[in-house]
Amino acid sequence: MPRGELGVYLEGDGGPNPYRVHWRTPSFANLQPLNVLSKDHMVADLVAIIGSIDIAINSIKNVNDYYL
Repeated sequence: MPRGELGVYLEGDGGPNPYRVHWRTPSFANLQPLNVLSKDHMVADLVAIIGSIDIAINSIKNVNDYYL
């Protein structure tokens, strides 16, 4: 089930490996309105709110976990 677009930014310095790599996962973009959606709600409501926007928690890990 697709959850959006996967964005990858690659920057090279002429060598065989990329100089910089930045991943932007679909769940990262879908997670951005969470502060607006959860305003004036209780912490217990966050389970239902996060479930309604259909994010994959394992894909919003820190970009530093992904080395090429």
